[in-house]
Amino acid sequence: MKYLFNYFTFACLFFIASIGFSQDISNYNLYTINQYAINPAYVGSKEGVFTTLHFRKYFSGVSNAPRNLMFVVHSPIGNKLGLGGNIMVEEGGLFKSTSANIAASYKINIATDHLLTVGLSGGLIKRNLDMNKLQGADMSDPTLMNNYNDKVLYKFGAGLKYNWKKLEVSLAVPSIKQDDSQLFNYFLGYASYQLQTADEQWRIRPSVLYKGIGTSPDQLDVNVNVEWRKLLWLQAGYRSNNNFIIGGGVTIENLNLGYAYETPTGKVKGLSKGAHEIVLTYLIKPKSKKVPEAALDEEATAVPVPVHNEVQDSMMIRIKELETEMSRLRHEVGEIAHYVAMDSVRHSNDTIYKYAPNGKHIKLAKGNYVIFQTSRTRDFATKLAKMYASKKIETYITYNETQTLFYVVGKEFDDYERARKEMEEFKRKGHKSAWVLIY
Repeated sequence: MKYLFNYFTFACLFFIASIGFSQDISNYNLYTINQYAINPAYVGSKEGVFTTLHFRKYFSGVSNAPRNLMFVVHSPIGNKLGLGGNIMVEEGGLFKSTSANIAASYKINIATDHLLTVGLSGGLIKRNLDMNKLQGADMSDPTLMNNYNDKVLYKFGAGLKYNWKKLEVSLAVPSIKQDDSQLFNYFLGYASYQLQTADEQWRIRPSVLYKGIGTSPDQLDVNVNVEWRKLLWLQAGYRSNNNFIIGGGVTIENLNLGYAYETPTGKVKGLSKGAHEIVLTYLIKPKSKKVPEAALDEEATAVPVPVHNEVQDSMMIRIKELETEMSRLRHEVGEIAHYVAMDSVRHSNDTIYKYAPNGKHIKLAKGNYVIFQTSRTRDFATKLAKMYASKKIETYITYNETQTLFYVVGKEFDDYERARKEMEEFKRKGHKSAWVLIY
């Protein structure tokens, strides 16, 4: 009887651990924060070195229930490449698994606003059996021998990610190959779309995650994330196994702390108090790189100017500084320059707003406006405006609601000819992106 009892205990613990280990990646709820957990193509997708500590406990209230702890770090390398890796420890019942994984991604610009990212991953998994948790068992059982369970396996995976404006779609095959097994039947499909108010105070991101797992029924997650002022966020979701997910968190500068709770249903309802999950992320942004004055002087003198004087030379240096600073800012915020194949003078009947000092926006008055820069995000436009201000050039920001673009405006004129001359003068001094908006 004692042997049968221990064998039954071993079987139950094996079943519980198998649930956790067989779905270690797909069962996370806070994958919208730690996207590397579902696809290696997200490696290097942040603005700097992104670190994550991700913990999940299954079947709270059940003795020896599975739990996972993952540490992640990844970063962009230049404009195209991303590198990173993770270490994950999983425990459940008698079993313990430790894995180490590295991943790389590469970005491909298909067309304007169309970006494809390819990701590859590979690593090792070490599994073993904790015999201290099973006392009095018949050690002649071959499944309880250390050599039977203590193994080191390898695994390779791949993923794709496609971005078009506010739409994001990704597909991952976490286990293309694991030892001698081909596991193409295990895949994750993800899609999300970001909505935001004109002042970017609120951001709403609905998303779906489809999990095709060959050894169990397929699952579909439907989630909605709501963010306020890049400070507080809430998450609500539904999983097709009838589980509900709710979570939230706070972001303080580069630090983000989040929590999610999954309600238990089905066979484990009444036995478990649910699944708890915590994620802590920290982003280390790259420091600004100042261009040596000697290099700026060399570039400035290399540009031919019809008439040389101290004022023009000073302006040329300032223009070169601006161009260098804008390039750095684009890299910092991940901004893709917005190019439009049109003349330098553009007529527009779009709905355009001007931001008031109190943060509200009013419709832009009719006139002729000299536009210094066009941006897809207000964050980048704001940094550009601050950069111009540091060079003693006054600007302000407008928002084209129809095109979902932000304009950094230099000056406005009632007379078109004066606006055109101002634009041409600014372009002649080296700022090629300037143009006139007739509104």
